Parts: sequence; C-alpha cells; structure tokens
Amino acid sequence: MNPRSLSSRPFKSIFAIMQVGSAAPNACFLCHSQKRKCDRQIPGCSRCVSNNVPCQYTSCATQENPSHQPLQPITCTQDHDHWSLIIHKSLYYLDQPYIGTCRKKSIDIGFTSYMFDILASLNLRLENVIGCYERCMHQWLPFIHPIFLAQRVASLRDEPCAELASLILHILLVNPPNVPELSQLTEIIPLYVVCKKIFSLLHTYRQDHLATMQSGLLLAIYEQGSGLHSDSYTTLSCCVNLGFATGLHRLRQNSSVFEEERKRVWWSIYLLDRLFYHFDESSGRTLLVQSSQSGHELPVDDELWSNHTGVGPWDPEIKLLSDAMGTTIPGFAQQIEAVYFLEQVVQLTEIHPVSMMEMTDYDFWRIESLIRKHTVDVLNSSGKDWERPYRAIIILLLALIELHKKRLMCLGSVPGRQNNVRESSIAALEMALNITRDITCMDDILSISKMPLAAVFLLQKAGTVAAWLEKHFNHMTEVLQPVTESLERASKRWIIASRISRELSAVGGISMNV
Repeated sequence: MNPRSLSSRPFKSIFAIMQVGSAAPNACFLCHSQKRKCDRQIPGCSRCVSNNVPCQYTSCATQENPSHQPLQPITCTQDHDHWSLIIHKSLYYLDQPYIGTCRKKSIDIGFTSYMFDILASLNLRLENVIGCYERCMHQWLPFIHPIFLAQRVASLRDEPCAELASLILHILLVNPPNVPELSQLTEIIPLYVVCKKIFSLLHTYRQDHLATMQSGLLLAIYEQGSGLHSDSYTTLSCCVNLGFATGLHRLRQNSSVFEEERKRVWWSIYLLDRLFYHFDESSGRTLLVQSSQSGHELPVDDELWSNHTGVGPWDPEIKLLSDAMGTTIPGFAQQIEAVYFLEQVVQLTEIHPVSMMEMTDYDFWRIESLIRKHTVDVLNSSGKDWERPYRAIIILLLALIELHKKRLMCLGSVPGRQNNVRESSIAALEMALNITRDITCMDDILSISKMPLAAVFLLQKAGTVAAWLEKHFNHMTEVLQPVTESLERASKRWIIASRISRELSAVGGISMNV
C-alpha cells in the first residue's frame, strides 16, 4: 500500500502511535499518526514540509522523542518514579484534542493499556483492586456486582474495554491500596486527574454504558470526600444526565440480576444527592433528582444479590419504601429508608423553612417518632452484628440532630413557647450526640477502611451542634473531643476529615493527642 494514501485517513489514537513508534522513531506526531514510515528531513518531516503544516519534530535524527516511545513493561520497584512516569504518559494520552474522533477499538485499547500499566507500577493485580472494593466500599454502597465485575475484567487483555478499564481505575481511586507509592492519601491526587479526564471523555463519547455511570459515582464520592464540593456536584450532575438519557431513572421490576444493578445505581445517585445536599449547607446547591415516593421498590438483600450469578429471570423478595416500618429490610435498603427520612427533615427545615414555624406539635412528633421507630427497627433487625445497622443509624442520627436543632432555632424567635418544649429538643439532641460519641468509641472495631462518607458528615454535624449548644444554651456535652479525635483517625480514609478535625479543634480549643 502506498504510504501517502494513508495521509487522508482519520487520526488514529495515540496508542497506535506508541505501537508504530519504532517504525518511524524521529517522525513528528502528525506523521506518526498518518504514516507507518517517514522519510524525515531535518529539522522537519518531509510530509509536514510538503503540506505546509507546523512540524512538532524538534529532536535530531539520532534521538527519539520519549513521548513517542512504545510502552514497555514496567519493572515493579519501590521507586515512585515509575508511578509518576505512568501517570505522566496517561495524561499525555488523555490530553490529545482529537481522542474523541478515534475509533472505538483504539480508545478501548488505549484506556485498557494504561489501566494495566498503572496497576503494574503499583505492583497490583485486578484481583487486588476488586477484592479491596468488595471488602470496603461495597459494604456500604453496593451498586457494582462483584462477581460479574470480576468475570468481565478477567478478559480485558483479550477484549479491551474503555468503560471497564475506567471503572477499575475509579475503584482504585476510592479504595487506595496499601502500597509505598500511595502511603499518603494526597499522593493519589495524580490518579484523580487521570480519572477525571477519563470520565469526562466517556461522559462525552460513551454514554450508554452502565460502567460509565458507576465510574462517575465513585469519582463524585472521592471528590466529596476530598472537599472538592463543586467538582463533586458537577460529576454527580453528569451521572444524573446519563441516568435520564439511558432510562435509568425509571425504576422497573427486577427481571434479572442486571436490572437490579441498574436500580442500585439510580438509588445510589439518590442517596448521594441527598447526603451531599445536606452536607453542603453553604454551597447553595439544588437537588438533582426528584424525591422518592412511598411505594417505590427498594433494593433486594445485599448478600443475595452479590452472590447471585444466574443470568436468567430472577424473582427475589422485594420490599417497598414506606413510612410504615416494622419489617426486616436489607442493609442498603435501610440506608435508603434513612435518607428518605432525612429528606423529609430537609424539606421542612431548609427547602421550606417557614413551615417549621407553622408546624403543629403533632406534625413534628409524627416525623420525630417515625425516625425513632425506624432506628429501633434497624437495631432489632441486626442481632449481634453492629456493623450492618451502623450505616443506616448514622444517617438517622443526622436526621434527628437536624430536626431538633432547627426546631430550637425556630423556638428562639417565636414568643410564648413553653420551656419544656425547648428542653425536650435539647434532651433529644443530647441523646443523639451521646450515641454519636459511643460510636466513636468503636473505631477499633469498625475498620476505618470501611467507614462510609456519611459517618464523616455525622461527626462534623455532632461537633458543630455540641459547640452550638454550649454557646447558645450553656449546655455542656462531652462530645466535641472524642468526635474530633475520631475525625483525625478518619483522615486516613477521607481527606476532608482532617480539615473538619482542625476546624472543630479551633472551635473547641482542643489539644489533639490522638
């Protein structure tokens, strides 16, 4: 084939450039992408000269541009330079402006190749990454089927897939392994930049793949846990757009285990949207998805779904979202129920704050009693296993603290209210704060690696409310210091916990000795 005839073809991906680099080692990027060989002229490629286009070739005939070298197997060492080199190459690849015009196969090969190189630079295997996810984050936000994920990625070397490669990297981002290159959480920031670019590209060019939304959710969690609230809101907005575009928001009956996974992704969007909204009190953000309604189908039992490998029709027992509690519901569904109550509190106290002052005692105690009843139901359904209800309890405590704090704030501006009403809310806050303090005493039992992001939100809320009670009501609690110490320990998992800990230490004048 005439090499010149290839010059009219569309650009190939930069991965293809890497592959043919040895055939034309000194050609500029354009010639690499459009020809297998280049009869180069110094200081410019002959093709660039003849077509009167800028030539990016600046090296001499005996040197090769390092960015055009073919990828070589990485020798795994303890040297951070290998990690930095792979990240640098990945960013170079992702920064090319024409990557969206590349063939689907080229993007699949390119993304998958860099995923494997990043894992190799950290001396990790796919099994390590998936296993870490299943042991940690899957416990509190199970929206990726671990068995089917392991089966799909097992064939990635033979069948490259950009979406799956992206999902693995985002799992690695949110569940950083214990390796020297990532001994501190801040050292994973370069990987965050790579994941951010990958998700942006997939959101633009690969919108119909569930793994793209799953990557986005993981990215939003990392950003929120790192204090990047605006970025997290933008990323979660992209996931919502993808969900609407693919019909994910229409919750269907579970006809298969895959349909359950789709449902769990949308419920995860709802859960994170409400939690992030509650946490970002000063951001002025709005809710991204509509409110849940009584009667919506909840996710099935987590273990039942995670261990189910049948691909045919599936008919598990399904619970419905309802104000009427009393039935045993699975772990993830417990969290959704808890967020459902938190949403009702937020609607009263933030979205329609005037209604809080007009609300009758019956309305207030109806919501308050539902939260308390659901808390008891969750605890009774767990038996001796404290870890399962813990994830829902922290959200219920958030709702209870928010409800009574806003009630106290409203009572302070409404004359004629009896002191016993005020004292009842102070007592309820004290109870919730004491439970939170008791939870911090279990940090040695509840692994930090499994700590849900909602736990950090609760610790911040508990610390600020404890300081607020002392300032405005002269009500002393022994909560601020243990909460701050727990946040310091949580900073090994979530970057934002360290910032919150410093803020609470400044408020309470606490000398940290953790």
